[in-house]
Amino acid sequence: RCLSSGFRENGEVLWLWAQSLPHRREDGELLFEGLLLDITQRKQAEEEIRYLKLFDPATGLPNRTLLMDRLAQAVDSTKGRKMGVVAFSIDQFGSIVDTLGHDTGDRVIQMFTDRVRETQEESFTLGRVGENDFALLLPEFHSVNDITGHVAQLQTATQSALQSTGDGL
Repeated sequence: RCLSSGFRENGEVLWLWAQSLPHRREDGELLFEGLLLDITQRKQAEEEIRYLKLFDPATGLPNRTLLMDRLAQAVDSTKGRKMGVVAFSIDQFGSIVDTLGHDTGDRVIQMFTDRVRETQEESFTLGRVGENDFALLLPEFHSVNDITGHVAQLQTATQSALQSTGDGL
């Protein structure tokens, strides 16, 4: 049995599963008979499942599972340093979805996420932990003023009305 990957002529990844058994012909020649299966779609589905286990599909952000793992890692590695978690949500998000639909809600979440990403530093981890709930993991800071400064940046970036298809929300 063998699992192998390669590339198709068009550059796409190809996954193959092969199994062969030796077979000796009457004249003594050794042959191998086998089966070769293209399992590319199965491998792609497995990769999508792994992705969805750890990331929010609408935003690409770490989900609750991955965020909690990163929080545990941060706690284990703090070694006396201060760390923080800022939790926040979108006000009236349920009303937006109820009134304008899930597609608009997804666009609002994506725009909101883009604005929050603009405020975060590289060492931060931003995650989506619920429908309209987010958390920002700050793995190290020096004073409470650092956290309040980041919260002020978040508020500034997200306070103005989000624009979706030209309509202020």
